[in-house]
Amino acid sequence: MSTNQFTVKDLVTTAKTQKMANYCGEYNLDEFWAEYGKHYLKTMLDKDGNPNEESLKLNIRGLVARLFELSPKSVLEVGCGFGRCFPFIYDALRGNGKKLDELIGIEFSETMVEQSNLYFESYANKHKVSVIRGDARAIPFPGKRFDVVYTHACLTHIPPEFIEGITKEISRVAKDYIIHIERYRFPYEHPNPHRWTHCLAPLYLKLGWRILENNTLNEKHYTNILVLRK
Repeated sequence: MSTNQFTVKDLVTTAKTQKMANYCGEYNLDEFWAEYGKHYLKTMLDKDGNPNEESLKLNIRGLVARLFELSPKSVLEVGCGFGRCFPFIYDALRGNGKKLDELIGIEFSETMVEQSNLYFESYANKHKVSVIRGDARAIPFPGKRFDVVYTHACLTHIPPEFIEGITKEISRVAKDYIIHIERYRFPYEHPNPHRWTHCLAPLYLKLGWRILENNTLNEKHYTNILVLRK
């Protein structure tokens, strides 16, 4: 690890001091998320170690509502972390008669994939969802594999130089719809090297997708939802 590298320790320091810092350290995707993956699930738990429903469900209600309308049989989340969205999606769709057969997530952080086992440990339908290791820059599935491909606060952590390639990969594996729920701005951007906002719509227009929705989903958290159809 470089001596001038942005680490999870930097985030902890910011949280403790409650002061916005402007870090200059290098952001290494692989090393940062390998470390953060060990702790990320804990940030979604309350002081007693139980799931914090508000943290877990942040912006997921809007995602579930769109998926319910689209009624997909196969869904892929790119950059799924420990699988935070999956219980809410699967239960909402299957519990209301939707024929969701596949709910798969890819996550490039091995430690985050390991945390998914803990997250799903007491989930009744844990055998119906899958979190596998995979990279958004080279999605390990054939073309037009999924009815819907979505991201949920994933691309915001990916540097700009990778975004166009990733949108092409998402476009390749998506058959009908793409949904992005991402931050459209950050206060004092860019104080932390692991956060970006990206303008995604023009990239998909060039690839032949049509915009069905491009709206603010959560103003308090500066979150936008983009829904596209082929």
